[in-house]
Amino acid sequence: MTISVDDVLDTWSFCAPQYSGCNVDADGVRPASNTVLGTYSSTGFAFAYGTLVGRIGLGDFFAVGTTGFSGAANASGRLSLFHWDHTTNTGGSIAATVSYSPSPVPLPAGLPLLLGGLAAIWVTRRRRRKPV
Repeated sequence: MTISVDDVLDTWSFCAPQYSGCNVDADGVRPASNTVLGTYSSTGFAFAYGTLVGRIGLGDFFAVGTTGFSGAANASGRLSLFHWDHTTNTGGSIAATVSYSPSPVPLPAGLPLLLGGLAAIWVTRRRRRKPV
């Protein structure tokens, strides 16, 4: 599975009034001084405030950020993307593209299938050759 942010300049609104001039992108909140505000910890996970994170079903949260995410799904179910924060007073949007390509059958699992198929063909041909 691959998740990529369509436009790394996309932002959403977030920040208390004391942090005027925030630039909130998929990597998290950065005030005008361009320093990270810190991390927010919840349910055993910690990411920078405002980071774009994902979660599949009830699996672990994972960071997406502006660089995206590429890896195996850690659970099954619906993919949800979140603005990582303790409040829901955010606005705006960050567009992301999700692509999935099934992994090929690993050789150890595929080899017995191939050998079984070849054996079935050999048995069928051998039976045809016997004189009646």
